[in-house]
Amino acid sequence: MTGAKVTNTLLIFSIFKKNWFMYNFLVPIDFSHTAKNAAKFAIDMARDLNDVQVTLYHLLDPIAAGSDGTPLDIDLDDRIKVAEVALSNLATELGAPANTRTIAADGVFLIDDLAEFVQQEGIDMVFIGLTGASGIEHLLMGSNAIRMANEAVAPVMIIPPDAQYRGLKAVVFATDMKDVRISTPINQLKAFLRISKPALLVMHVDKNAQYAESASYLKEKADLEEMLDGFQPIFHFIPQDDFVEAADQFATAHQVDCVITVPRNHSFLEGLFAPHYTRKLAYHTHIPLLAIHE
Repeated sequence: MTGAKVTNTLLIFSIFKKNWFMYNFLVPIDFSHTAKNAAKFAIDMARDLNDVQVTLYHLLDPIAAGSDGTPLDIDLDDRIKVAEVALSNLATELGAPANTRTIAADGVFLIDDLAEFVQQEGIDMVFIGLTGASGIEHLLMGSNAIRMANEAVAPVMIIPPDAQYRGLKAVVFATDMKDVRISTPINQLKAFLRISKPALLVMHVDKNAQYAESASYLKEKADLEEMLDGFQPIFHFIPQDDFVEAADQFATAHQVDCVITVPRNHSFLEGLFAPHYTRKLAYHTHIPLLAIHE
């Protein structure tokens, strides 16, 4: 009987803890400048909003190694303690609120472990830094960001290297206007809009300018207007061939604080990391990207 009571108590505490905060942010930390900047963005955003808890999460490498790659004989518990101290120091350095959690864990696959943690802990949004470096570092970080965004376990905010949180006054939702009632992750979108309360711009890019007057487009637009009732969306049709180029120009011209997209076919996210756009990204590193899912 005693064991059963303890189990029930722990279960109740777990449920209570997950619902204590209205929103829960998770930031994977590898102690790089990129990760620290993502953490600062998440912490500043959490401070600006109400009832948000940030978790800084570090996954230890399976094998500890020295600077020359030689395996080190260090106890796992000791490594976890060192990482926890480093996370705590980082939280202090970034001025994190007192409710910020720091967790160090051992694992093998970063994305798989993160996805499992997100589901177990009821994480509402994951923040991942986007490196501004070139070469293999850029490709690896880009790959991790895309994979996490495509896991569909939670919305993923991809933070460019020089991005600073300055509020969420305006956001743009980039949509392909196809079967919006089925393809739009309306619950995730509304949850983000409710907590951030920004002006909402809806952008559609199509090389056929006449499509804006078609019955198909007008129906999709009417459906989306109904779905976003109460959020006062402003629709923009952009007759352009290159989606990524158009989205980038639109976000800059309208001074939006975040671009929201649904990476169903991955073309938008993968396009951001293609070599052709590397140089262009360097000029627009202040606009975060939020990937949401059906």
